Amino acid sequence: LWVSKATSEKLFTGLTGVKRSHRRRGIARTLKLRAIEHAQDLGAKVIITDNEENNPMYQINLELGFEPRPAWLEYRKVLRE
Repeated sequence: LWVSKATSEKLFTGLTGVKRSHRRRGIARTLKLRAIEHAQDLGAKVIITDNEENNPMYQINLELGFEPRPAWLEYRKVLRE
């Protein structure tokens, strides 16, 4: 977890990785739950995470109460070729 530069009430998550040989044992869910507890201890009101919807972590995030939001759009203007 890291704190938003805009407000300390918003935290972001990075990757929740589990070695392939240890997957499907509840380790990622436990890590996420501990991160949620830690965020609450810090007084955060929001946790932001992201992942691709075909990734198994997507379902875990939904089960833990994360709500899907629209994808980000990135705009680019080329000034010189």
